[in-house]
Amino acid sequence: MDWSRAKTILIIVFALLNLLLAYQLWSDRLWFSGDQPELTEEDRALAQVLELKSIRLLTDLPDETPALGEVTVNVHPENGVPETVALEEPFQLAEPFVAEASKEALAKALSRDLDYVYSAADSRRDVHVFFQQHKGYPLFDIRVELFVENGMVTGYRRLRAEELADAGGKEQQVLSARQAVIMLAEKYLSPEEHIYDVRLGYHGQAFNSETRVMAPYWRILTAGGGRYYVHAVTGAVE
Repeated sequence: MDWSRAKTILIIVFALLNLLLAYQLWSDRLWFSGDQPELTEEDRALAQVLELKSIRLLTDLPDETPALGEVTVNVHPENGVPETVALEEPFQLAEPFVAEASKEALAKALSRDLDYVYSAADSRRDVHVFFQQHKGYPLFDIRVELFVENGMVTGYRRLRAEELADAGGKEQQVLSARQAVIMLAEKYLSPEEHIYDVRLGYHGQAFNSETRVMAPYWRILTAGGGRYYVHAVTGAVE
């Protein structure tokens, strides 16, 4: 056996292996430094408060921070009590648990196509929930519940808003979802709580009046049954 030749081959193999390992280390460092976004101050503050109270965040947080103002709506029925309607001819829900199919069923049940958005977080097997929208954002207090029994749409319960208009105040950029969660978690959430839905929309106090003023809020739902509204400008919590 030519030991000199074998030694040369082993040296070449080890040199190539070292080159391969060096390239892998370089590419890993490049991936972590270049492709991964740096944590912001908000990200670090959020991670800290969640870890401190062992709170789990089970949903992605929206990045949107639009400029929004208050909205005036006329509520119907005027007494603020939703109307419940049983359909004379129930019909099949084409694809249960599919948002688009549910929205088509809603338009059919109401005999009109209004601006509603489906809410999976609020819906159950037998009740599909929709919020009326204003400029693409849900009105959390104005909703339709579509009743489903054995795959058949049998009726609905509805509160609707008409004559929606800006209240005339100045629009302001809203707080980020991260800021809203931080404010809520620090002072209001119990340890080991689970947050499963965070959504930007409009909310207003329910008064015995046809006209309501609704302001932008972050709505945050927890697995323990908590439903919190964080004012998207002032940070006040309801």
